[in-house]
Amino acid sequence: MEAAISALPTQVHTAESILDAAEFLFQRQGYHGTSMRQLARFAGVTPAAIYNHYPSKEDIFIALLKTRLPHRALALAVQQAEGDNAEELLRDGIRRMREAMQDRFDSLRLGFIEVLEFEGRHLPLVLPELLSPAMSFLERLRASDPRLEAWSSFFLLRMIGGAFAALAISASYLRAIEGMAGTLEEFDDLAAVLAAGLLGAAGISRQAEAPR
Repeated sequence: MEAAISALPTQVHTAESILDAAEFLFQRQGYHGTSMRQLARFAGVTPAAIYNHYPSKEDIFIALLKTRLPHRALALAVQQAEGDNAEELLRDGIRRMREAMQDRFDSLRLGFIEVLEFEGRHLPLVLPELLSPAMSFLERLRASDPRLEAWSSFFLLRMIGGAFAALAISASYLRAIEGMAGTLEEFDDLAAVLAAGLLGAAGISRQAEAPR
């Protein structure tokens, strides 16, 4: 028992080293462009040591999605958002998402690998646990202003999440170009644009549906 306990920190460290190496290599040369031999060499372990922790390369990638895809941090962050009205709630939600993304921008590439190389087949393993906190925020957002009842929670999820991801991705990939990296204040501007657009468009939609 004592031997097993003393070995545990090393085992955890080795597993994390493998994930670190996999994340680095997958992001730079793709999942299919990375061999297990390369991964072992970069992690500083033998190929056999990798299989002691993960049955396959795909299991390593799934572990990365579950632990390092930034969507988990974003969903948990937005769940804590506060505000007395829809605009305040949305502004605080995006602010918290922006803070949760700090130093996580490179991890967005894992999502691209999942979509481009796996056609999203692992998403059912990852998304269910993220939907609950995200939906909790979106239901509160819809309840904060009757105009937002015109939109479903899933539509708001795609609209708000998509707009946030687009800004975060562009900020990440353009940050090396002078004058194009963007600023943190742009996320506040995004919240203002989304609030004005969603509330305004919902109001127009309700007017159009009203009996004449």
